[in-house]
Amino acid sequence: KLTKKVLSVTFAGDFVLVGDKYGNVYVLKGNDDLELLLGHTASSIMCMLHDSVNGLLLTGDREEKIRVSRFPTAAIIERFCFGHKSAITAMCSISDNSMVSSSSDGSIIIWNHLQGRIVQRLSLEKDTFASKLSYSHSLRVLAALTNDKTLRLYFTTKSGELKLFHTVNLSVEYLDLNFISKSKSLMIVPLAPGV
Repeated sequence: KLTKKVLSVTFAGDFVLVGDKYGNVYVLKGNDDLELLLGHTASSIMCMLHDSVNGLLLTGDREEKIRVSRFPTAAIIERFCFGHKSAITAMCSISDNSMVSSSSDGSIIIWNHLQGRIVQRLSLEKDTFASKLSYSHSLRVLAALTNDKTLRLYFTTKSGELKLFHTVNLSVEYLDLNFISKSKSLMIVPLAPGV
């Protein structure tokens, strides 16, 4: 049983990965046992992304860094992606060699995570940051939920840059969002009242 505070959960093939407040990532085994996969030296794991194409696990922490590790041999660190100035809030894949991350510093960054190189940096308004990200490969659209109750939609240009094309002001806070690939629909999960 996990007795520490869980901050992030992701799937990696047949595995469920759990990141905790103390900087550890565990593999949840079928019998509810946990096996330690990696540690971030006392920095909370805020979000994770499994890159199945390249056999990598990306972990974003509270100390503004993204660690790119091999998976499942996560003790081998391939590189770090440095560019944010505050906690990493969300990550999602946009191609075989690119991903997008957001931070509480108000930045959204497109990375070539195989090289640890910034491709594009977007800045949101003061005191605004994206808390959740989801990308539709078929629509070439990034959806970002921000802490000011706004849904922002960006399209990907032919050159690979993100351009804002629509915003929706939401009346309540939302917990998560995800594109449903086959229907080309965006599912948004509201925060339950009183939570």
